[in-house]
Amino acid sequence: MDITQKLSNYTLVYRKILAESMAENTPFDKIIKKTDEYFEKYGISDDKRFDVTTSMLSTILQTITATSQEIALRFLIENEKLESELKLADAELAIKKAEIPLKQAEQRRLEAEIPLKVKELELAAKRLILAEKEAEFNTQRAKLIQAQALSEEARKRAIEREIKSYDDKLRMQKSSDMKDLVFGYASGGVAVPANMQTKAIDLINQI
Repeated sequence: MDITQKLSNYTLVYRKILAESMAENTPFDKIIKKTDEYFEKYGISDDKRFDVTTSMLSTILQTITATSQEIALRFLIENEKLESELKLADAELAIKKAEIPLKQAEQRRLEAEIPLKVKELELAAKRLILAEKEAEFNTQRAKLIQAQALSEEARKRAIEREIKSYDDKLRMQKSSDMKDLVFGYASGGVAVPANMQTKAIDLINQI
């Protein structure tokens, strides 16, 4: 509201308050009527009546005018304050109304996320169970590999023993064959070759 509109409103309010202050049956009207009654009752002359009335009206009108101006000014100030408060309240209400769809949308978004969160939790639980099973599987697999390694080591040692036993038997067999050959030479009266004797002794020593 500009200054011109404010002055116009003030003038209207002031004039209305001033007029109602001097309307019929107001204290001002009753004082005037009561004064006139006294003037008539006591036969006050017109000149005296004029002086008294003029003085009295001057004082009363000054008071009524000042009071009317003060009331009008306070009325306008309170009215502007009320209008400002109403505008502020309307603005706050408009903001809250505008926020309602946003809050509703946010609520719907949160509600829509609930099933997803539940599924995520279920998936996380399944992954945990799977990880536990995988860990158990790896533990059992490690035990199996260790058992296989031990079995392979035992098998290797068994093969080595078998090879050693076979070699021992083979050397014994060679030694026995060589011994029989040497004895055969000797029994037939044939001189045993020196290298054959040496080989026979070596074979016997390897047993």
